[in-house]
Amino acid sequence: MPCCQPAIRDNPLPAVSTSPSIVKLYVPDVPGAIIPCSSEPGATFIYEDANKSFILFVVLILWTWNSVKNYENTVSKVGYIFLGLVLNLIIVSIIFHFSKASISYPNVNIMKNVRKLILLTFTPLNGLITMPIIANILNKIKDGEDQKKRIYMITLIFIGVIIFEVFYFKNTQIGILNIMKL
Repeated sequence: MPCCQPAIRDNPLPAVSTSPSIVKLYVPDVPGAIIPCSSEPGATFIYEDANKSFILFVVLILWTWNSVKNYENTVSKVGYIFLGLVLNLIIVSIIFHFSKASISYPNVNIMKNVRKLILLTFTPLNGLITMPIIANILNKIKDGEDQKKRIYMITLIFIGVIIFEVFYFKNTQIGILNIMKL
């Protein structure tokens, strides 16, 4: 069976056949269950998530590019987008670090794969929440408008999102580890 295709449900119990020539994974009735594309656990999750994350990154970059219309040159726009992506990546990495504190992974490779999955998903999502809005606020500040109230409100919303994400990341990691135990 080609990789990344729906798994065959021949056996009602989860079992792995480890004959030297073939490794078959029998998955119970789990909607969307797939056969991993590599022997490394979690590689399939990363492959699928990278494809979806690419779309999120494209939408984020285009939306932010449109939001920084008051920037005179292309270098300023690219610099703002790059800086925003790096800051969001750092923030998501810190949130992941705090959320994984009480989770024990079977090995380091699984932790790295879960980390990649979360970074690829939540860096553009946090960017969609923050970057275009901050760009609009900066545009209005350049035009001479007072934006203190909006800055406070966006800061409070972002702090709330960060607190939510710590718990969400923890639950996501536990869920991925439970799926991988099948």
